[in-house]
Amino acid sequence: MRDWLYDPRLSSWYAFRWRRVLNLFRQRYGLQVRVIIDEAGNFGAADHDFTDQVMYYARETLADPRVIALTFFLWQDPTRSPGNLPNSWVDRCINLDNHISRLAAMPDVPIAPLQPGTPGRAIRVLMPDGSVRVMEMEEYLRGVVATEMSFSWPLEALKAQAVAARSYALAAVANPRHAPTADICTTTHCQAYNESRINPNCDLAVRQTRGQVIMYQNELAVAYYSANCGGHTAANEAVFKGPPLPYLRPVECINPGPKNGHGVGMCQWGAHDMARRGDTYEKILKHYYTGVRISAEMSEPLPTPETEGGEIRGLVTDADGKPLADVRLRLTRDDWAGEAVSGPDGSYRFVHLPAGRYTIEVVGTKLRQEGLTLAEGQRLVIDWKVVAPPTATWQMDVKRQFGLPILAGSLPRAGIEVTLQTPLGLSFKRVSGDRPKYGPGGFEFWTPNPGLYRLSFLDQKFELTLDGQFTLVTFTATSGGTRGSIQGELLDHSGRPVAGRAITLTGDGVSRTATSGNDGRFSFADLEAGDYSVAVADAAVTQTVRCDGRSATTVTLTLPPPSDARPSPSAPPERWAMQVVRKPGTAAIGGRLPEAGIPVAITPPSGQTIHLLSGSQPRLGVGGFEAPATQPGIYTIQFLNQTFRLSTDGQYTFVNFVREDERATRGERQARLVSHRLPTAQAHSLLQHLEADPATRGSFELDEL
Repeated sequence: MRDWLYDPRLSSWYAFRWRRVLNLFRQRYGLQVRVIIDEAGNFGAADHDFTDQVMYYARETLADPRVIALTFFLWQDPTRSPGNLPNSWVDRCINLDNHISRLAAMPDVPIAPLQPGTPGRAIRVLMPDGSVRVMEMEEYLRGVVATEMSFSWPLEALKAQAVAARSYALAAVANPRHAPTADICTTTHCQAYNESRINPNCDLAVRQTRGQVIMYQNELAVAYYSANCGGHTAANEAVFKGPPLPYLRPVECINPGPKNGHGVGMCQWGAHDMARRGDTYEKILKHYYTGVRISAEMSEPLPTPETEGGEIRGLVTDADGKPLADVRLRLTRDDWAGEAVSGPDGSYRFVHLPAGRYTIEVVGTKLRQEGLTLAEGQRLVIDWKVVAPPTATWQMDVKRQFGLPILAGSLPRAGIEVTLQTPLGLSFKRVSGDRPKYGPGGFEFWTPNPGLYRLSFLDQKFELTLDGQFTLVTFTATSGGTRGSIQGELLDHSGRPVAGRAITLTGDGVSRTATSGNDGRFSFADLEAGDYSVAVADAAVTQTVRCDGRSATTVTLTLPPPSDARPSPSAPPERWAMQVVRKPGTAAIGGRLPEAGIPVAITPPSGQTIHLLSGSQPRLGVGGFEAPATQPGIYTIQFLNQTFRLSTDGQYTFVNFVREDERATRGERQARLVSHRLPTAQAHSLLQHLEADPATRGSFELDEL
């Protein structure tokens, strides 16, 4: 933990003081805490249901026996900074007194033992990356309702959505829409699913309608729905060209449109308006689905869809027999492959399996069983004991191109939380898969500030220097270090580490890019034996390196001196001067150096250093650069062996750096007398007159055109 995090001036930016938090646990609870999960809950204090969100998260978290304690920090921004206001709970909370009193009145939360529960109905979901995930139906619906409807809509509308989505999903189980491998997908081809959208309000709707579906004459209804019918729903045969279904007849709708979607079945915006006027979810569903009943109203048991085939299920535990959650298991048969993820109790399931020979493995480990013979309708139980959590080594490939300041990325699969820390110390989160245009696990961040960015996901951390262009990073999981690697450091001509430069690696069928870190280091992992070329992308520096495919090979790359550098070791150190111009505008520091490619470090009063390269902003000159300067105070600017301090107070400040020897050779020209074309004799006469004046002697010269 860096000391500058505890600077009192940063109290408005860093609410969580971890040393104080650890002391709080020790003194108040008598607990020696070693692990704290930061930002596990992401709440908006201005939300109308802010207190409900906090209470829901507290109940769900404390019910887990693995959680020792849960602490929320309700903090206030003493500086009243507009940039901090969205994060200041005290200032944003709509009714602070009510919020505190409701939290204080919360009853004790009973701890739920982590025991395998009775498995419910399962559904095979085709994920964006092409894998198939087996889920419990009610868990699947949490991600559907929250994606298909806004969590802020009335509860009765959300409950109508939950029942319709459950009916549609069970119909897909009975008649798979992606046969034979999956029942349903995550797009609007079936119904939308995104687990990152899960919300307490939608969860409540799923729980309060658990198991309820739409029935027509004791048969499960296929509950189609769309966003907006435009004032009148459509008959199914008019849109889908199939036989008419008696419960999908055209009806009037309270919402006039505009139309959005196919218009068959329930209109989601119509359900919203009906719920707002006080209608129950049962009334909403019976309005849009003609002659139906809700399964909860019926005395007969709910028909179970036909589930052909067998099942493979079991538990995943650690070496001590404790359940392991979120462990991926892969099942393959001929040209088919499916995946399941263990739940909080360590259980997993593969269902609807035809007879055949299967291979099952725990992804990321060497645990594997081959040649499993499954008979028609057979149920197999296979438990796994994972000695260590699955680990993997990841490689980042970087491609830069002209475009907007966007950091786009791709991971092999969707559903992975990605965190980006900016040069200003702010953190943003995305979930892989929310930008499928970059791949199954695509994601995107807005990165307008030049400097060093830090990306993290799972147990991986990467650093990347950005300077305002479009950058695409692709991550691939390797075999965990079973092959060789090439690692090294990049130095300048005087032996100092160089940060933020792109290093390329090329070989037989291999092309990768890495970025040198603050210490100049870079690495390429998971390499087969062979010869590779390691080069600095924007400099004439290349080195051939042999890798044995088993161990690490170290290389040092040294940049040549600048073309105008004086290589003599006896030469005195360079001296630079800083020229400052201030003017109204965006709170930023713009600068210019005589050449591009010089690493520049700008440290604001907060202490979070911004790393960038001269030349990243060519509009300011060949060596132009720019960094935000939103914090008033003293900024430190460093490059080569030079250090300058600059005071700013929220305006735009431009700094121009020149070598002292350059200023001397130029005679520090600050003005130039330019005459119109003169006869030669007259020009010489004027020059003699200027040379005769001590104030201008040696400052002028004669240019012959």
